Amino acid sequence: MIVTKSLKDLDSKSASAFIQLLSEILKKRTTLYLGAGVSASSGIPTWNQLIEQICTTFFYHWEFSEVNGNRRIPKNLSIAFWENFMWSDKSKELSKILAKENPINVAEQIKSRIRQVDWVYLIRKLLYYQNDLIPSNLISEITELFSTEYINTVLTSNYDDIIEKQLKEKGIKCKSIVFKPFMKGKGKVVIHPHGILPIEGGEKSKIIFTESEYIEEFSKPYSWTNLIQLNEFNQNTCLFIGTSFSDINLIKLLRVSREQTNNIHYAFIFNDSNKDYKIKELFYNYLYELGIKVIILPMKNSSDFSKLPTYINLINEVLRDKNHELRKYAT
Repeated sequence: MIVTKSLKDLDSKSASAFIQLLSEILKKRTTLYLGAGVSASSGIPTWNQLIEQICTTFFYHWEFSEVNGNRRIPKNLSIAFWENFMWSDKSKELSKILAKENPINVAEQIKSRIRQVDWVYLIRKLLYYQNDLIPSNLISEITELFSTEYINTVLTSNYDDIIEKQLKEKGIKCKSIVFKPFMKGKGKVVIHPHGILPIEGGEKSKIIFTESEYIEEFSKPYSWTNLIQLNEFNQNTCLFIGTSFSDINLIKLLRVSREQTNNIHYAFIFNDSNKDYKIKELFYNYLYELGIKVIILPMKNSSDFSKLPTYINLINEVLRDKNHELRKYAT
């Protein structure tokens, strides 16, 4: 039985999973898997927010073309007004409706009407220039964890390079890996299976965003994107942070890995009081069948995510302090 004030906010199963996670990290075979919630903590829009903003930009441009008497759907649209203060109420209203549909399908519909050169330009502007990007406690704690000797690999579903920038500021070398092979054990790496759009410029890559791009990349059993993720799921223990598990391709890969290995992974999940406990238990069981044990974090309200950096900080404390009270449980 685990008796410690450090885990007083966790139920018994979550406390046990947290200790097991610590044990895996101490064995130096853990990979961090970062979802949209991580980047969102610094002001970058979530996947759904980004889709809605893309829709709003498009509909506003369509509105603008109608002023000149053209009611046909735009073709090879040139993006001129991406700033949110330009958007009309009508374009916002239409976007909220459309964004509720399949996001990669919606992205496909809109990309087909925009000039190819403007598509990535629009995504970059909406990701980085609508809000002030500020270092978050969550990213600071993740960077601290990544900078230790215990973690050498990060997988991120995000396009940004926030983690790399933070690590560089600490004077630690790190490589961004995008659609190319690399040698494990040759330093710290951040793997971007969906591509990368560096905040301040740098290495350019394709990005996987729309329906056709997802189909092209994930329908190939031996594509780099599939193999790089499957290798981490099969070879290491993964800690999922800020991941909603709504990406069907991620789920497919976890299922394949589950058939090939007995690896157990871990995920920080928030205990949303607005959801019925039966719905939450179904979801927890769903993740467990994918090989993922959940560490359920409490919330004061539906927008309170403060416990996530708190518990990553606790991991960092255990790694720094060999006499920490949790060491006796984890070793």
